[in-house]
Amino acid sequence: MLQYTNKGAGRQEVFLAHAWCFNIEAVLFSNKVLLRCIRWDISE
Repeated sequence: MLQYTNKGAGRQEVFLAHAWCFNIEAVLFSNKVLLRCIRWDISE
């Protein structure tokens, strides 16, 4: 997770950083699933 080093960062900014990281993880996970589906279709 991203952590702001500046003391002026509010809770909303930190939450946005966490949400951004979560979205990146979700995209990577969905891409892995898509790759598995494509490989499975090719192997059939």
